[in-house]
Amino acid sequence: MSPAATPRWSGLLRLACVGLWALGVVAARAAPDSAAIQVIAHPALQIETITRNDLRAIFSMRARQFRDGQMATVFVLPDQSEPHRQFSKQTLQLLPYVLRDIWDQQVFTGTGRAPVVVQTREEMLKRVAQTTGGIGYIVGNDYVTNEKVKTLDVR
Repeated sequence: MSPAATPRWSGLLRLACVGLWALGVVAARAAPDSAAIQVIAHPALQIETITRNDLRAIFSMRARQFRDGQMATVFVLPDQSEPHRQFSKQTLQLLPYVLRDIWDQQVFTGTGRAPVVVQTREEMLKRVAQTTGGIGYIVGNDYVTNEKVKTLDVR
């Protein structure tokens, strides 16, 4: 290999390394988004779709009932759980600590209450299915096949 060809190959090698690095960054950022977030509700709820603003109002406990008039009971996973963080950021478009601050302020001032915290996905499915007006979320690539809850389309 002549000395004149070395810089050319060196530049191509650097370009290939940068390209592989960029692909890795894109893949790493896409990985958390690959799990689907599903908003679930008690099957008696008379709505099939919910706007992001309505969902944010219900989960921030500002709205106490759905548009059909039914009272809402909100179920969430623990603040530090990855599914809760993912739901807060992607679906509600709120940072989890902001959501916690809203709940704490309402409880402290006596103007509202905090949501019901459940520990697992299975408990979330069970509690939402058993509670008229129950609403929650699950994160996972598998679609809910539990007839005891319904999924809401978020628009």
